[in-house]
Amino acid sequence: MAKKGTDWVAIAIAIAALVISTVAAIFTGLQWHEARQQRLQQFDSALVFDVDTEIPQHMAGIAVRNVGPGIARVSSVTYYMDGKMVEGAAGALEAERLNPDKDQGVDLDRGNSMAAGEIDWLVRYPIGRRDEEERARDLFEEHLVIAIEYCTAGGNCTRLCSLPDRCPVEKRVH
Repeated sequence: MAKKGTDWVAIAIAIAALVISTVAAIFTGLQWHEARQQRLQQFDSALVFDVDTEIPQHMAGIAVRNVGPGIARVSSVTYYMDGKMVEGAAGALEAERLNPDKDQGVDLDRGNSMAAGEIDWLVRYPIGRRDEEERARDLFEEHLVIAIEYCTAGGNCTRLCSLPDRCPVEKRVH
C-alpha cells in the first residue's frame, strides 16, 4: 500500500508540470504572434505626398505615392481649403480662380488600392500663363491640404496630409 504522503507529492508534481507546460504554450503562442506581426509589417504600404510647384514642365500638382512594398487600401480622400472642406480638387481650383476643367488628376475613392511604387496625381494642373503659375503655387503650397486615410494589408490604418502642419483635425461621428 502506498503512503499518503507520496500521493500528495505526485499530485503536486503533476500540477507543477501542468502549470509549466501551460506557461510554455502561452509563451510559444506569444512568440508566434509577434513573429507574424513583424512578417506582416515587412509588406506594409507607406504613402507619402509630393507637392510639385517647381514648374519646369508647366505642370503643378499634388501626388500621393506608395513607397512601401505592400498594397495600400484607400479609406477616404478629403480636400481642405484653408482648413475648410471643399468638394475635391475642382472646389479648390475654382477658389483660386483656376479652371477645374484643366485638371488632369485622378479621383481615389474608398476601396481603391495603390500598389507598391504607384504614383497617383490627385491634382495635376497644366500652367498656361504666368498669373496661373503664381496662383497654382500659392494654392498647392499654402491653401490646399489633401488628407488621405488608408490601411495596410496588415490592418494598420493611417491618416496622412499633404501639408502635415496644416492638417485639420478629423471630426468623427459615432
